[in-house]
Amino acid sequence: SQVTDLRNLKTIGDDACFSNSQVTNLRNLETIGRRANFNWSRVVDLPKLKTIGWCADFSNSQVTNLPSLETIDGDAYFTNSRLENLPSLKSIKGIVYIDNSLLTAEDFKC
Repeated sequence: SQVTDLRNLKTIGDDACFSNSQVTNLRNLETIGRRANFNWSRVVDLPKLKTIGWCADFSNSQVTNLPSLETIDGDAYFTNSRLENLPSLKSIKGIVYIDNSLLTAEDFKC
C-alpha cells in the first residue's frame, strides 16, 4: 500500500500490523484492541497511544515516542528499540524483552 498518513485514526479494534508499511503518521491513535506490530515500521511518534490489548512488538522499530502508553495486556518486545523511556507506563501483563535497547529495567518499575 502507498498509504502513509492515518492521522485521523483513533482506534483499531483488533490487530494492527505496521511492519514494513509506508505509514508514518498515526499521531491520534489511542487504542489497539489486540496485537500491535511496529517492528521495522516507519512510524516514529505515537503520542496518544494509551492501551494495547494484547502483545506489542516495537523491535527494530523507528518509534521513539510513547509518552501516553499506560498498559500492554500481553508480552512486550523492545529488542533493538529506539525508545528511551515510557513515562506513563502502569502495567505490562506478560514478558518484557529489552535486548539491545535503550530501555532499562528501571523503565518498567510500574
